[in-house]
Amino acid sequence: MGNQRWVSVCLLAVFITLIPFTNCSRAKFGEADSSSKTDSLNQVLSIIEDGDEINPERLPECDVVDSEFPTACLIFKDSFEREAIVDNEDFRWDTVLMDKSSNFRDVDVKIEDSSHLGSLDYGDKALLFRGREGGSTHEVYLVSAPFDVADYDKVVVQYRYVPIDLENRIKLSWNGWRVPEGPRVDVCTEDDYECGLTGERRYKRLRDPDNWNHHWPEFSPGETNQIRNYALDAWQMQQVVIDLADVPEQRRSKFVFKIAVALDEGYVCDDREKEMEDGVIVDQVVFAALRIRPKSDSRIDLAGD
Repeated sequence: MGNQRWVSVCLLAVFITLIPFTNCSRAKFGEADSSSKTDSLNQVLSIIEDGDEINPERLPECDVVDSEFPTACLIFKDSFEREAIVDNEDFRWDTVLMDKSSNFRDVDVKIEDSSHLGSLDYGDKALLFRGREGGSTHEVYLVSAPFDVADYDKVVVQYRYVPIDLENRIKLSWNGWRVPEGPRVDVCTEDDYECGLTGERRYKRLRDPDNWNHHWPEFSPGETNQIRNYALDAWQMQQVVIDLADVPEQRRSKFVFKIAVALDEGYVCDDREKEMEDGVIVDQVVFAALRIRPKSDSRIDLAGD
């Protein structure tokens, strides 16, 4: 009888010990109390209504958040602290292409470090989009991988950038389309083939404006900015909030966006040690999802996985 009583006491002690551990585990995966739910809602509203900059370090990843209350969560972030822009190990990006070529070796974008770029407000590397001397007006596309965001109401594409001596209107060589120099965010609205995500000579469909919704920032020329010679406060934040109700249903489970940069000239005399007439430095890309209404499942994975 004494042994049974001792065993019962031990089991009760173990059970009591496990209770706080279980509660902590649930909190970690998003089963928060009412105050946390209020904080999450306030965070969502601050992004949608006030355009507050997203701090990716303060967002939970989307695959671990509770699905039953409004929330903002992180799909991915990228600060380009590496050598290759896109590789097979990177789930974030599908490709980087020019508007008239699919040749990786001749794409006018490269990861550079601060010794070449100038002041960075995060890390030591960033992405430099550049034009070409001689007025070869063109666009460069950094294309995301497909993501399943069907259980969310909105997504946000945010990045920081420095414009370098841009023009407010250029005429693209391949189609005569007149656009401002600089970055924008495009969202695929057609099937994979029509958007240039599959098939041969995909760049022709990738650049087709009828297959993509365009989200233009307010034009900022950065006429006083120069590569290796700009103030730290020259960095600007661009944030695009995309209502998924405006995205075709079949694309919400395979959501693809691209950062498109239109440029004209580049390094003076094509010498990277000289000044630059047209360029854009991009860093700290953030892709996040927002839920406004409760959903039954918050899981988000790479489309097709």
